[in-house]
Amino acid sequence: MIILDQLTKTSGPFFKRRHILSLVTIQIPTHQKIALVGQTDQDKRAFIELLAGLAKPTSGTITRLAEVSFPVGQLPGFAKEHTIRLNVAHCARLYGADVAATVDVVEQVMDMGKAFDRSYADMPLKLRKPLAQAVAFALPFDLYLLTDDRLDPRGGAGRRRRSASSTQILFEARAKTSGMIIPTQNVEYARNVCDMAMVLQNGALELFKNVDEAFDAVARSGDRRDRRLRRRSKFDG
Repeated sequence: MIILDQLTKTSGPFFKRRHILSLVTIQIPTHQKIALVGQTDQDKRAFIELLAGLAKPTSGTITRLAEVSFPVGQLPGFAKEHTIRLNVAHCARLYGADVAATVDVVEQVMDMGKAFDRSYADMPLKLRKPLAQAVAFALPFDLYLLTDDRLDPRGGAGRRRRSASSTQILFEARAKTSGMIIPTQNVEYARNVCDMAMVLQNGALELFKNVDEAFDAVARSGDRRDRRLRRRSKFDG
């Protein structure tokens, strides 16, 4: 369980400040797969960083009664001068995981050969996000915080197929035993993968047991906003 108590998060300079969350009190289950939907990707990213502890709320508290991952797709402080292997081992120790098992899983998923023992600085940028995903899913968390609904293998065609398959297997294995919060705008994906949904918009956060109801709530809010904008444009004209 993650408990938000009177949580407020604002964004932007003082004269243009807006509320991502406004005095939100809610209990978020950590054993469910939850689609995170809303009108702006920026707000969803900010919310994930709040839950991960990478950003601080403007006011209020967050109580985590479960082991919560770093954002899947972001690497937790890899040192450029160290090899990829050493960085993965350090990350495993940092989160109290089995070092040898974690390194072995990531090495198999990434399928980099000798490059796994080269410095992280030499790693192509296109491989860093899939590495971050592999590291996150190789570590045991109660709740995984995804940054989007896409697994992101890179490389040549053969490596891409192997990496995609291995990462998907890791994802599916964790999905059977752990909760996930997955930002998505794809209703079909949410129906197939998620147990419930959470809507973040206009400073409010609401849980829905039914995925379709959550997407309907976002659509209705967007329709109301469009009508207001049309009225304002007509008045200004």
